[in-house]
Amino acid sequence: MHTIDWTGKGDRNENIELHFHHNSDFSGDLLMIVPDTTVDVIASDKVVQIRIPTQALLDFAAEYVRSELIEQVEAAESNDLLTGDWGRA
Repeated sequence: MHTIDWTGKGDRNENIELHFHHNSDFSGDLLMIVPDTTVDVIASDKVVQIRIPTQALLDFAAEYVRSELIEQVEAAESNDLLTGDWGRA
């Protein structure tokens, strides 16, 4: 399990600290640890609504893209890296 820690502002301008736990290859489930201030109980059906800042999700997605690009660079041949042809299918 790997962890991405994220700190930023919520839509109510409050400081929010989130933790994303994921497999190193981004397979399987994503576990998000969120503060209770982001959780709103909806009715009494044991359903919750969680407010996650969009930037936190964008940062997590960018980490996935970054990981994929690094994997492509590591798998590329030297000549492909030098000519800029790596990662192109």
